[in-house]
Amino acid sequence: MTTTTTASWYMIHTKKLMERRVTRNMEKKKIPTYCPMIRIIQKQSANQTTIVNRPLLPCIVFVQAQPDSFPKLKRTSGVLSIVHRLNNPAVVTGEEVMEIRKFLAHHDNVTIEKIPLSFSHSLYAAESPSIEQEGVNHFVILRLPSLGYQLKAAIINKPVVVQIPARVEEFESMTALVAN
Repeated sequence: MTTTTTASWYMIHTKKLMERRVTRNMEKKKIPTYCPMIRIIQKQSANQTTIVNRPLLPCIVFVQAQPDSFPKLKRTSGVLSIVHRLNNPAVVTGEEVMEIRKFLAHHDNVTIEKIPLSFSHSLYAAESPSIEQEGVNHFVILRLPSLGYQLKAAIINKPVVVQIPARVEEFESMTALVAN
């Protein structure tokens, strides 16, 4: 059994449209997983909207495991392979997974964009002016340079500057200040 305290997060490449099924199969095996889903709010008419959930990264599921459990992961139905970078399994930090979870929990209609791949694990969100789009004034951006992506969400008529700490300890101390 994998111990979550020493296990790292990795990316699993799945068959097309199998992300949710792979996540369920891994959870049945007691393997911690995370399939980031984005909420897309679609306006059907003046008073009707539909919410659609789609995977943030098509054909990718994050899994917390140890390298010795890779054969077990690969035998899971719907899994094609472990994602590699420079001939080694691509490790995703726990902070990156946590920041993705927080960002997606707070924002709808998130878009994902490719950025240059970097091995520095600096995580931050920024505010930037955008082209006027139906009252959209600013974007909040979460850059994930070690994954080669950034997440972008529109802030409607609310200019907000978000400072996301790079370390978990800083986040916990900020959360304690806000709670008081």
